[in-house]
Amino acid sequence: MSINKPIPDSVFDFKFRHGIYVDNRIEKTKYKVNENGLKLGESKPMPVFQSAPLPPAIAYTGPTTETREEPARWGWWLLPSTLAASGVSGGWLLARRWRQRRAVGV
Repeated sequence: MSINKPIPDSVFDFKFRHGIYVDNRIEKTKYKVNENGLKLGESKPMPVFQSAPLPPAIAYTGPTTETREEPARWGWWLLPSTLAASGVSGGWLLARRWRQRRAVGV
């Protein structure tokens, strides 16, 4: 890894397709360029697009004071349901092994 390594000038040499339009947003003009980025012909003003007006702001009607109590816990069911699912699958596994051993006659 190297830091602040010199960058060759060729990195900044952009190649354009001949006759492509380029937007100059600083001068607000549009013009065609050649492969090296040199201007071909005259500049034209960039078209100005109008955006749609924004809708009026919706007034907030919710509470305007800070919350005085903790919100209800939504994940209280997570641990009991995990334990129940583990118990059911463990019971199924034990029953299956017991039936397999009984069928073999061990």
